[in-house]
Amino acid sequence: MKNNIILSCFICMISLSACEQSKKGAWTKADKAQCVSEGEKEIKDDENFKMIGTLIKFDEKEFVKCMCNKLENKYESYPEADAKIDKDMTEEETNKLFMDCLGKDFQDLMKGMEDMQNSAPAE
Repeated sequence: MKNNIILSCFICMISLSACEQSKKGAWTKADKAQCVSEGEKEIKDDENFKMIGTLIKFDEKEFVKCMCNKLENKYESYPEADAKIDKDMTEEETNKLFMDCLGKDFQDLMKGMEDMQNSAPAE
């Protein structure tokens, strides 16, 4: 009898964990892990991120985690985010979404560059 109760509890736990589904703002651990893993691979050899790394102190792992959190709050799951992000958003919207993930140093650098462009005399 005791073994049947333990077996039943074990089956229930497996069933519940198998039914885990991502939703907007609450992805499964698997979706989060996939987002982080693929995000790290994607930026590893990206020339833009290499350039950013020469300009400011930049933590790639923290950036990817932040990026995945933003995607989690916008999409129902990582596969949905991966499939839709390029279609749903312009490059400018994507940059704006992830800008704070790059940190204050990068934001200050970009603001300084923008200020310089705005104050340059018109030709």
